[in-house]
Amino acid sequence: MGAVSCLQPKNDTEIRLAWLYNHTEVLRKYGVAPQLVAQVEGIYNSICELNTCREALRIRLEEKTAEMERQVAVMEKLYQEIKRVIKRELPKAIWKDFEIEE
Repeated sequence: MGAVSCLQPKNDTEIRLAWLYNHTEVLRKYGVAPQLVAQVEGIYNSICELNTCREALRIRLEEKTAEMERQVAVMEKLYQEIKRVIKRELPKAIWKDFEIEE
């Protein structure tokens, strides 16, 4: 069936469900109970809810990633500042203790 897009005005699944509901009497003659169509609709609605949650999580993940990247940049800047102090104030023999090899 492919990706689900519950935001489109009418997607393939909604069109199929409408067709199934419009032809329940014909389908019943061939052993397809209306309950089966209702079950398909229930699953589709569940998929739509899951997709909405997934999109919200994707957006939240992007926000958290950006926040993390900002904090990593600040941390790197502070580390560089500390590294300059170590190089300026401590003997070169001790730099290795701080994992500074320059």
